[in-house]
Amino acid sequence: MHLCFSIKMKKKDVKWEKLVELGYCLSLLHLSQQSSYRKYIKSLFMKKDKLTVFLCTPLFPPSVGGAATYTSILVEKLLEKMDFCRFIILTTKVRGVKTLSVNDRTIILRFLLTPYYGSSYSKKVLITLINNIIALIIGFGVLILFKISVCHVMANSYFHFIARLMYLLKVIVIIDMRSQYSAKLNIPGYIYISCSENITEIAKESLPNGKPLVYIPVQINREDLDSLNIDKIKDLGDRYSPFLLYVGEIRESKGVGLLIESFKIFNKKNNNKYKLLLIGPNHCKDNCKDEENIYILNGKTVQEVYHYMAAAELLILPSKSEGMPRVCLEALYLKKKVLCPSCVPEFRRYIPRFIVESDCSVWLAEKIEAVLSCPDYPNYPLAQHIDEKVYDVFKSLYCIKMNKTDPEK
Repeated sequence: MHLCFSIKMKKKDVKWEKLVELGYCLSLLHLSQQSSYRKYIKSLFMKKDKLTVFLCTPLFPPSVGGAATYTSILVEKLLEKMDFCRFIILTTKVRGVKTLSVNDRTIILRFLLTPYYGSSYSKKVLITLINNIIALIIGFGVLILFKISVCHVMANSYFHFIARLMYLLKVIVIIDMRSQYSAKLNIPGYIYISCSENITEIAKESLPNGKPLVYIPVQINREDLDSLNIDKIKDLGDRYSPFLLYVGEIRESKGVGLLIESFKIFNKKNNNKYKLLLIGPNHCKDNCKDEENIYILNGKTVQEVYHYMAAAELLILPSKSEGMPRVCLEALYLKKKVLCPSCVPEFRRYIPRFIVESDCSVWLAEKIEAVLSCPDYPNYPLAQHIDEKVYDVFKSLYCIKMNKTDPEK
């Protein structure tokens, strides 16, 4: 069954076809009626010793983004470490990808709506409300079908309702904060995870007293970074070189406008020999378009992004509201020059010469020139970001209930 309706906003009819696949969203009982999944569902019920994690994330592969990369690595590593664990993953829909994916130890439910780029504020608020309702309904279905041990929530405005439901039902709710914005959402949970010093400070001010706050550093996937194809890197270098690179959501709040303006000033002084590549979903298509020496690249996989990163002269992230940007850590691991956000205390402490300290385009243009002409490379301590022992921390958090530990303690 499909739900289709129109909403009138700003004198325009906006029609969302297949807004909610109602037959799926009312409950996951639909799963048990499909012969291809019936045997698998039955086997899950029989495995009482299994630890079932309900993971709520706004992005999951094949979507590209920080949350997608983080959660995919997390699921992969924990499935390796915990043979008694299985994941049910709720995330946003991806065009051309099955709404429901099932394999041996994971079920992926792509039911949530994604605001299309350029959506007005009112539409985004509406979609946020709809996604909260969908997540709540899915959560009820998951609770009916499975014995949920842990609800791991990537702190996002889509998951207020489901987090509160799980919290009230005494499921171990872990709120994972990856940005400064997410640290301010006050989503109810038993345990909170921070990945950087600035998020920790914000969380301490906003969280209720006594709630455990666990610091777990961002991990980079060095296996993938160590296995890049040299020929592909060379091809990219031949096609675009020399080029500067931005990776992430293309929006004004990420400093993209400042970057483009600064690049034009810098490139004019250098006889327009450089190119600027911006890789990521374009949320400001009216203002950010391909033009001379500036290229907007969409639909790149994580592996492709790594190859662009390895071929770039400089990675720049001028955002003012980051937690601990993985893309900067990956570039540092590849021994590339970077200009990192000044809002990250760790970068200010260890690589102060390689941060964006001003929102003046002339200043940034001069900074780009200085970094490229300088023979020195940033030396950032990456040991904690490649230490897979952090996944043992996740394992301990997931197993709290199995160990009969009171989540409030």
